[in-house]
Amino acid sequence: MDYKTSLLLYRTQTVNVNSIWKSKIRVVKNATSFFRSLNDSDLNLIKNYKTELQVETTFTKDQIIQLQRSKTGLVDITQIQSIDNQITQLKLNFLVTKNNLSIRYKNDKFLEFESHTRLLVLIYCTWSEASIIKLKHTPHGLTLPERAASHGSNIESKWRNLIDVILNRIPIGFVNDVNQMKRDLKTISEKYIVNQSILRNRIAHGQWTEAMNNENTDINLDISYQLADLDFVKVDTSFEIQNLFIEILESILESNNPSQMVIGRHDSYIILKDKLDNLINSRENWDFISRTNFLKQRTFDTRNLKIAKDFKSKGVDSQIIFEVLGLKV
Repeated sequence: MDYKTSLLLYRTQTVNVNSIWKSKIRVVKNATSFFRSLNDSDLNLIKNYKTELQVETTFTKDQIIQLQRSKTGLVDITQIQSIDNQITQLKLNFLVTKNNLSIRYKNDKFLEFESHTRLLVLIYCTWSEASIIKLKHTPHGLTLPERAASHGSNIESKWRNLIDVILNRIPIGFVNDVNQMKRDLKTISEKYIVNQSILRNRIAHGQWTEAMNNENTDINLDISYQLADLDFVKVDTSFEIQNLFIEILESILESNNPSQMVIGRHDSYIILKDKLDNLINSRENWDFISRTNFLKQRTFDTRNLKIAKDFKSKGVDSQIIFEVLGLKV
């Protein structure tokens, strides 16, 4: 690969990233009206389903762990096989129980909620993959061997190594800052990017409800529960966090003045990292139910609030403001 080919890849993925992001915005906007239509009963169905499924998943896992421990030290093949059969039966029973919960709780609106969520996850999956390729081929950034490297065998190691390679471009005079920056970014990547990537890979491979292990020889109860617990709003938050996370790394790669990579520009590390921390903190308690309740209460365009206050300050009668804008000020 030469730099011209790398530039071609960068521009191609830039088009893809921007196009997918626009699709994400449309999906979120289209889902908003659906969220507004949900009543308290609908929200309780979703909440109760997830609560009961968590209880059943925890119970089954505890039973399996006890049986696996009982195998320790056994040499009799018959006894080992008997325990393995019990574990398999527990998993089969779990699937039956889970199906019964679905029958009890999943009405049309619940199923539509899941469809919106999975569609957003699939879009996130494609956008995330395109974004990584775009990042690696950022002009004036990594060397050609670094761009061609895989940087790891799994998504976690790829992000950790890519963070190291990019931040190593910062001058040695910032070594203490760089080490802390690496720790901070790796922590964020593991919590908000790597964990989400595991789920999106399962969905992309057809495991929409029940997840398999890596060898496709057994069910993975932990990831299966995480798939059932997917939250539209949290997926969207991961979208926004990763977008700003990548912007930080791109800013370092694109800098023509290494001494200003950490601080000194409007897009330096300190400025963008502060924006990222604020985003994470502001959305820490956001989930599907809390944002749905917010949307149902937000029956007006917030821009109208400023207009209403301006009218009020100019002496316009409160009743007239209410009739025009639907707001009491």
